[in-house]
Amino acid sequence: MRGARGGVRMSSNAPIPPLVRTTQVAWPQESAFWRFTQDFGAWWPIRTHSVGGAKTRSAVFEGRVGGTIHEIFHDGGRSIWGTVLVWDPPRRVVFTWHPSRPPETAGEVEIRFEPADTRSTYPRFADARIAATTPPDDGPVTGTRVVLVHSHWERCGDGARRMRRGYGLGWRYVLDVWAGRRTFTVLALDAITALVRVFKR
Repeated sequence: MRGARGGVRMSSNAPIPPLVRTTQVAWPQESAFWRFTQDFGAWWPIRTHSVGGAKTRSAVFEGRVGGTIHEIFHDGGRSIWGTVLVWDPPRRVVFTWHPSRPPETAGEVEIRFEPADTRSTYPRFADARIAATTPPDDGPVTGTRVVLVHSHWERCGDGARRMRRGYGLGWRYVLDVWAGRRTFTVLALDAITALVRVFKR
């Protein structure tokens, strides 16, 4: 549709481009995939990224097609965040994503784990299962590049573009936490969360 000055004005139903976030770690592909999925409950930041907040006890990633990603509340209830569509360890996982929203508004998140040459300049984990597979710090190593693509924003309705902007920061924070990095984003959001909890008392 053309505007008054002859320019092209985008329709309100125009596709919203996928949100892409990448990061790189020094762990082998298998370790990176395993940490993101099977160890999901150990690293996911439920204090800042959950439906229940303080009411949430843990988060679960069921590693199979049809498995759910969900949080479990202290009272035993749960809230489903998404459903696994593709399970291809250790290369790729795809799932729907709709925390606190109906399933019909779900976007899709694809995460690819790609072997990459890197140097182990990133934090090493105390977790012995990962530390045992982390190469030494004295030269080139085979690490993993992680590519996260969040798409199908149109399903989210009128607030889709605003939601996409929020997830731009949100996924960056989540990947930094997963990688064990105390970046400015992580420190700032943790500090804000702590202040909010103090004022709510």
